[in-house]
Parts: sequence; structure tokens; C-alpha cells
Amino acid sequence: MKKITLLLFAVALSVQVMAQTQPAKKAGPAKAKTSTTKGKATKGAPATKPSKPLPYKNISTLPGFGVYKVVEGTGEQIVAGSNAEIHMDIVNYKDSLLGSSRQMGKPFSFKVNPAKSAYALENALLMMRVGDSALVKISSDKYFAENGGEQNRPPFIPKGTDITYKVKIYSIVDMNKLAKENEAKVEAFINERKLTTTKYDNGLRVAILREGTGEFPKNGDNVTVHYRGTLLDGTPFDASYDRNQPFTFKVGSRQVIMGWEEGIPKIKVGGKGILIIPSELGYGERGAGGSIPPNATLVFEVEVLETKPADK
Repeated sequence: MKKITLLLFAVALSVQVMAQTQPAKKAGPAKAKTSTTKGKATKGAPATKPSKPLPYKNISTLPGFGVYKVVEGTGEQIVAGSNAEIHMDIVNYKDSLLGSSRQMGKPFSFKVNPAKSAYALENALLMMRVGDSALVKISSDKYFAENGGEQNRPPFIPKGTDITYKVKIYSIVDMNKLAKENEAKVEAFINERKLTTTKYDNGLRVAILREGTGEFPKNGDNVTVHYRGTLLDGTPFDASYDRNQPFTFKVGSRQVIMGWEEGIPKIKVGGKGILIIPSELGYGERGAGGSIPPNATLVFEVEVLETKPADK
């Protein structure tokens, strides 16, 4: 899958947020400002107030890419490969909120690497350290010129306007330390439940609770399962049992997380097992919604009810 830069992630997020919070509106182009030149009306960018100079030092030298430090932090410097947690509000030229980690109830969490585009938020984060707060203003014209062109521009980011990120660097996660802590929690879970598990090279663990009598699901099969998903501490986040509705998916189609793609085929039809899925095979550094935090190990109790070849 192609890596999505944080600006496009923000755009996708804003579409979701707007769909959830705004009443439906009739489709149609926004009104454009018109001006008269030699008797002819011409369309221009939306009317905007002139940008006021910000009372903060711009630490970026790239035109159309401002990084204004509001608060100087004293923590660790972000470098390529850092796993950062940040709070971030994203606003457009009208100061309309497009997305907010605070509204979601948790910081964004992701690995920071230099982006191919010079006009991407990742490059601003690499100028910052833990404790910093900053305003990052990115020219939308510059960004879309380097990233797929105008066809990727959403209507709420008109030409000639900036995207503004209000960013606070919350922490940098020590992934080696986190991995050791997660491993200890997994071992404690296994011992407490007295499970016999098989651990695979990718970190997946599978415990068979009831041996099935049918076949193992194969790539391309349509598999029907019942399941219950929890965090390692037992916090539930999803269960087909609660809906009394089994779930069907096609193995190998990437309709589900990789932990399922790898784990379900290891349980025979009629069997029941537990999948202990590391975050890399689950929802990773971003988590999912408000119920699955970043870097969470997932536990699924799964019954494989049926499997059918895709052409049946």
C-alpha cells in the first residue's frame, strides 16, 4: 500500500469528521469571487482576509512552508524513524476545524520519516522536539503541485490558501522498550489462561482450544467465523457473538487485519482458538477509533464455522 503523507491523511480525516458532524448540503460548486478586467468577468480564488504576520520565529526557509515555534520544548529531538505521539488540530483558511486529535480523545501516533514531498508535515516535525508547540502553515498550491495535482484537491481547501496545523509534540515512544513490555504482558496472559500456544516468526501466537474436524481454510476461501475481540487486559472492543451474526470474509483479499489473514487459516473448520496478534499485524501505531489504542496487542477468540471455495 502506498504511504499516505500526513496532509492527505488529514484531508481524509477531515472528510470523515465533516460527514459525521455537518448536516447534508446540496452538491454544487462553491461560489467563486469574480473580478472585472476590461469588461470581462473572471473567476478568482475565494475571498480571504490578508494573512497577518505571526509573532513567532519561522524556523523554515522553504517558501510556502512555515514552521512557527510557539512553545520551545526541552525534550528529545525528533529524528527520522522516531515514533512520535502528537496532539494536532487542522484548520483551513477560514479557521474551520478539519480534524483534531483532542476531539478523538488521544494523540496521533506514527513513525516520522522524511516525505518525498518537501511540502509535507513530516518535514516540519523533524524540526521539532518533545514539548514543542508550533503552527505549521503549508501552501496547498505547493503541496498539490508535488502530490498528484489539482485532481486531489478537496473543495474545502481552495487554491491560494494554506492548511494550518496546530501541533504539540507529546512524546516519543521507545519501541524497543515497548516491545519488551508487550512481550511480558503476553507471557503473563498466556500463563494466567494456562494456554498452549504456537508462536510464529511474525509474532503471531495461536492457541487451539478445540480441534476442528474439517479442513484448514485456504487462500481464496470464503470463511465464516464467530469471534470476540479484546485487549490484553480483557477490555472488549468487538464481538460477532454480541450481534448474533457470524462474519464472513475471503482469505487473502485483505478485507481483514493481517493477524486474521495469517491466523484464521491455522484453525480447522469446527475448531475454536485464540489468536494473540501483535500490533504490527493489527492496527499498528495508529490504533483504531477510540477502542484500540496505538501499538495494542489484540486477543481474538475465534470459532471457524464454515469455509467455501470462492466460486461456490
